[in-house]
Amino acid sequence: RGVGTGENQIPDMASFTSGPGWMKFPDGTIIQFGVNIAGPIGYPKTVNFPIPFTSGYRIATSFDSAINGATDCPAFATTPAGGGLLAFYLMSSRTGGAGAGANWIAIGK
Repeated sequence: RGVGTGENQIPDMASFTSGPGWMKFPDGTIIQFGVNIAGPIGYPKTVNFPIPFTSGYRIATSFDSAINGATDCPAFATTPAGGGLLAFYLMSSRTGGAGAGANWIAIGK
């Protein structure tokens, strides 16, 4: 098989690109990740992706602090911001103005 990104070709390492907080595969799949403070209920924070997606994505989040003595374990909600491919809104279940730290990963094209 030949080297390249076409059908029946084997991609070489030059076909994979990456930077801080993102990686892109030869088929166009993009994985992006980060840690941000989510806004409290009713006040989501805007999180910008390191690079734009081209057609859509799915995102998963988790709380960034599982320590002894923790007093809560918030849930998170995400929604595309603006056109949806450059940023998303991140909101935690906390109330009273305090956001929560969230690890997030987004996968799409």
